[in-house]
Amino acid sequence: MLRALHPHPLSCGSSFHNRERIRSYPPAQRLFRELGYDNIHLKTGNGYEGWPEHAPYDGIIVTAAASHIPSPLIEQLKPGARLVIPVGEPYSYQKLYLVEKDTGGNIKAREILGVSFVPLV
Repeated sequence: MLRALHPHPLSCGSSFHNRERIRSYPPAQRLFRELGYDNIHLKTGNGYEGWPEHAPYDGIIVTAAASHIPSPLIEQLKPGARLVIPVGEPYSYQKLYLVEKDTGGNIKAREILGVSFVPLV
């Protein structure tokens, strides 16, 4: 899914922000640091809200199914950026969407394929 956002997602200067619902990430954060990945940031919170403190983003990947495409995530995209998000009922058929914000701030969403993800909470 990273390639849907950028052809070289681990390029120099990239920063990754991950929002988790359950605070279980301290061991992962330590491991990232030990491996030299000081550009990966983790935080506990509501996935529907995104992480506005670090916005705007070049791209956002949501790895849990939302009931709808959250407007805060679209608002946090830079012009020209993309959002990849599964949308649908929990434990049911869902659709993976690619949402693009053009340089004028216009939004275009298109269905990519059918998927099944855990619910976004």
